[in-house]
Amino acid sequence: MLAFIALAACATGTFAALSSSLQPVPEFDHGPTGARMFMYVPASVSSPAPVVVAIHNCASSAETYFGYAKYPQLADRFGFILLYPEADSDNGCWDVSSDASLFRSQGGDSQTIINMILYAVSKFGGDLERVYVTGSSSGAMMTQVLAAAYPDVVKAASSYSGVPDGCFAVADAVPGMLTPGWNSDCASGLVTKTAEEWGRLARSHNAGNNGQYPRMIIWHGTLDRILDYNNLGQSLLQWSNLLGVSFTQNITNYPSRGYTKMVYGDGTKLVGFSALDVGHVVPAHEVVELQWFGIIPSNAVVDIMAEELGEADAAASPQASNGVSVVFVAAIVAGALSLAVAAAAAYAWMLRRGQQRLRIGKAAGKRALVHYDAVDTLELQPS
Repeated sequence: MLAFIALAACATGTFAALSSSLQPVPEFDHGPTGARMFMYVPASVSSPAPVVVAIHNCASSAETYFGYAKYPQLADRFGFILLYPEADSDNGCWDVSSDASLFRSQGGDSQTIINMILYAVSKFGGDLERVYVTGSSSGAMMTQVLAAAYPDVVKAASSYSGVPDGCFAVADAVPGMLTPGWNSDCASGLVTKTAEEWGRLARSHNAGNNGQYPRMIIWHGTLDRILDYNNLGQSLLQWSNLLGVSFTQNITNYPSRGYTKMVYGDGTKLVGFSALDVGHVVPAHEVVELQWFGIIPSNAVVDIMAEELGEADAAASPQASNGVSVVFVAAIVAGALSLAVAAAAAYAWMLRRGQQRLRIGKAAGKRALVHYDAVDTLELQPS
């Protein structure tokens, strides 16, 4: 029975208390918009450290997004720093509609976030060569905007339920609007273009780029009613053109049941994930992201953390996901104890595991990121 309890404890896993806390950075005043800067810097981290930028969704905040996923716990373990921008709007949405934010260095929220990154590099020991961006919904839209307009800064990008760069443009939108512009046609999945047209639009936002773009992984739920599922395909068209790769194959039930991995080229530059029966909130899968960033080696064994984060691949790890197998193992190990006692212990473990998964989301979706060589080092851009 003790062996079974040890098995269950290993499977569920726990994180130690955070070594630090999320802190506002009031001294950041480089703007040009009023977005606020928050940082999480582990108590012990080597400089220069990778920088992971986590961009919240609408109706959210830096603090809320800080608690949404396990990036801070992983930062403590793997030695990176976290930047959480916070939108200065009445609904918490980011400006991904104005020309100022879509075009490089024109004064929108995108430029403010870039200036935060540069500030984190200069003041908090960040590594400009290892800057990675992840975001959900409005934050995912901003993620694609940043990757297109500032590919010399963003080395990897993960978009959870977003839209293509430029899709959300609104003709009369300006920076600093109390309520950022909303493009209903784009949100409804009615804006469609060819891959070449999407690529041309993104390139226009940074005319001086040398043609290199970050690797990108894009995730979307098939039941998304906020930003229509059609935006997954449109985003993949855009980034396949920017990265110069074509679709090669689908891999079903990967990384977990109900998900289809859409591979472009050899799968090292662009991958899409279609999440069957998942709505607008595709849950964060932090270990997968950090492996894609290169912060965690792709072949690293992080089983305990994967279970805690809901990262286990049910198809690849049947024992970890099959209650019958666990009960069977428990019965053998328990020996003299009754099957009823062993089954009760197994049920309690499975219940805890289910609660952990529910805290992460309804389905075990995963996303990833992007890598590419840095070009020039930017200076802080004045407001």
